[in-house]
Amino acid sequence: MKKLITTAIILLMILSCSKTKQESHKNSITVSILPQKFFAEKITGGKFKINVLLPPGVSPHTYEPVPSVLKDLSESEIYFTVGQLDFEVTWMDRFKAVNPSLLIVETSKGADFIVSNEHHHEDEHAEHGHEGADPHIWMSPKEVKVMCANMLEAILKADPLNKEFYQTNYDLFVKDLDKLDMQIRTMLSDLKQRKFIIYHPALSYFARDYGLEEISVEMNGKDPAPDDLKKLIDTALSDGIKTIFVQKQFDARQAESVASEIGGTVMPLDHLSEDWINNLILIARTIQYGQQ
Repeated sequence: MKKLITTAIILLMILSCSKTKQESHKNSITVSILPQKFFAEKITGGKFKINVLLPPGVSPHTYEPVPSVLKDLSESEIYFTVGQLDFEVTWMDRFKAVNPSLLIVETSKGADFIVSNEHHHEDEHAEHGHEGADPHIWMSPKEVKVMCANMLEAILKADPLNKEFYQTNYDLFVKDLDKLDMQIRTMLSDLKQRKFIIYHPALSYFARDYGLEEISVEMNGKDPAPDDLKKLIDTALSDGIKTIFVQKQFDARQAESVASEIGGTVMPLDHLSEDWINNLILIARTIQYGQQ
């Protein structure tokens, strides 16, 4: 109850002064996660201030926005959502309330979603026909092109006078994405073992792009049952899988337990890193060398 009252007070304070802040909307964009900030900065080239809702190291499944980010949102012209994250769905009505004139753009529109029961817990209230969709599309250079095309369209509408600048930046970034894709394909082309284990299934799109098989420790958002855990350990032992990825946003103890059973190593992973290009290269390199 206290949280609801506090939130209501914050919203009233923001709305009460929103009329005096209309001009600040013109140079500010808010995004949901840090990888989107990286993409938006590549396109806008410093002409917009980019705010991020989800802080580093925080899980999107449990995040509750603080007053400072709601204030940034109230002063933004555009909000780029991923479209499938828990906190986006939970907080969307309140996001709209703090800034009724906000242009909300779902950057996953047109993405080739992976849909399975594994991801129902992440967006059980999802709209736009993507129920059960894996939200982690930013882990695929191919799907990032879709996200950036949606971003570019909105940015051009917001600032048409700088159309050539934004279009050039976008075209250059698409070339960077193609180079990254080719680099990762080359790194992973000769793998004998194409399976990897990860605590939370955040690399499904990466795995699909590069012909890999992701095996998740977590089952439908929960630690695995004993039988499932035994199957996982048996698979790792029979296939010689020695590396287990675990995200910094999640408890590593279950992954460490599996690693001890298979004589493997737990490797930290941040699927929400702002250093997006280097992060994908690091993931590919870890898969490339982690099972030798």
